[in-house]
Amino acid sequence: MNFQNTLVLGIVSGIITSFLIWFLVNFFKNIVVPWFESIVYKGIDISGDWQSSVTLTPSHFRVNLDINIKQKGHRLNGDIHALYINTLNEKERRTRRLKFTGKITDNNIVITYNSATKTVVSLGVFLLKQHLGGEQLKGTMVSSDRVTNGILSYEDITWKRNDL
Repeated sequence: MNFQNTLVLGIVSGIITSFLIWFLVNFFKNIVVPWFESIVYKGIDISGDWQSSVTLTPSHFRVNLDINIKQKGHRLNGDIHALYINTLNEKERRTRRLKFTGKITDNNIVITYNSATKTVVSLGVFLLKQHLGGEQLKGTMVSSDRVTNGILSYEDITWKRNDL
């Protein structure tokens, strides 16, 4: 074998090895670990559909949230469909689709959400605890406000399970 063949063979085998290692790491991280965690997880299952309503104080909007939670072990992800209604003019409405990830630790639920599209910025965090045997989640929401460019906190947030 000459030098060029050895060089090409080394480059090709390096690329194939890198791809194989990348595939195995992602397979374990995204398939095996969540599967294993779902088997050994012994906590509450909050997967399903939830609803909530929050009054956004400085902007005179009420937002109705339809939340779909998917759970694998202690990991959470899903979608939030937000309907913003102007409390001064009920006909003024707009919708927003949000994505979230989160986790459950000792009945504490932390959910971080952001906008599903890159055209609008929405960012916030929910810190919730399960109540009434898992029929409700109660806690706090912290979010960035588009109107005031500030960070706002909302207490006494309640999520109610739809599918009971």
